[in-house]
Amino acid sequence: MTELTTFAVWTRRVVRRIVFTLVITGVLVFASPAQAQELEVWVYSEFRRVDPFGQIIPQDRGGQIREILSPLVARNSYATFRLVVWAPPGQFYYLYVGTNPAQVFEIDVYKELWTKQGDQWIPDRLVPVNLPHRGHVPDPYHGIPNQKVETFLIDIWVPKTVSPGRVRLEPQIALSGRWAIYPMEIRVSDVVAPDVKPQPPLLVGPELPSDRAVLSLLKQYLCGIHPKGRRVRELTGRALIWRNAVRDLAIAREQEAERGREAVRKGLVSGLGVSPEEFCRAEVFRSPHGPEWYLVGRDFLYRRKVDY
Repeated sequence: MTELTTFAVWTRRVVRRIVFTLVITGVLVFASPAQAQELEVWVYSEFRRVDPFGQIIPQDRGGQIREILSPLVARNSYATFRLVVWAPPGQFYYLYVGTNPAQVFEIDVYKELWTKQGDQWIPDRLVPVNLPHRGHVPDPYHGIPNQKVETFLIDIWVPKTVSPGRVRLEPQIALSGRWAIYPMEIRVSDVVAPDVKPQPPLLVGPELPSDRAVLSLLKQYLCGIHPKGRRVRELTGRALIWRNAVRDLAIAREQEAERGREAVRKGLVSGLGVSPEEFCRAEVFRSPHGPEWYLVGRDFLYRRKVDY
């Protein structure tokens, strides 16, 4: 797989949360997300859920928001990202996801549906969409007053046959001859996840922080505590987070022979800044990384040999 060197250098110069808006003249204009330009696309990790008004929900705030420009992924595994589309009200846009080289990954895109919890709207259930997807803000299907954004999950399957290296990936929005593009560079690790048997996820409710979807799995692996929750067969964002963590822990078990069990256990909770023993004793988990603390442990697993 050819390394896209020029693209890599360019993207590394971009400050976190700069939105790329390509106007009809072909000139690239830089705008802050806070300005909420009329055609924009943002990308977040799977742990930052966004409400219909473009704000990260309170449960998933905290810490510095992780930049999603050059994420590291394992092979024979999934990578999931949240996509937020800002578009002028009353106009149709088209969503595309391009890769270079083409057809390296298998990519599914899901539209998120919000559920009302008290006075809060939380994205949870997912509906598959075909690309290019024709969208509209506000969407009458949701029926949410003052809706400002549409949100999606991009779910990427990385086959074990993919060579380690870099792949360009670009979510793109087109509207009336204008384009909004979020350039990403996926770094494919040398790590290959073991095959795992699919099973319905064991989850808590959507009103809790997004990292709660992985805590029961970590409690079982690190502490020997049987997971609590209920088996949920619905297609939800929480279910994808749980599914991804199952493969992460399969990698962790395999790496114990090479790295040692204690090193792997410490690496998994390094984003919390506690020892595995403290993790097992604690009831409440807070981290300077917010809900994205889990991604620190994931990076530890995926950087077994080389950091691409």
